[in-house]
Amino acid sequence: GAFTVTRGAATDPDIVITVAPDRLPELLWGGRPLAQATAAGDAEVRGDVVLAQRFLGLFPLAEPASPTA
Repeated sequence: GAFTVTRGAATDPDIVITVAPDRLPELLWGGRPLAQATAAGDAEVRGDVVLAQRFLGLFPLAEPASPTA
């Protein structure tokens, strides 16, 4: 499958995740549960929350590059 990410208004999106840019890394790589962020008011999800959690899991942290000799 594939998905498209754009900034701005969308026509009939499946989910909308609203989060401050400085809080997004916590959700993507910091291990902060989406439910905790929404309960604290740091994030908002409109639409399917399970789908939102799945979407956030699509961005694993890359492995560090090996140093060249």
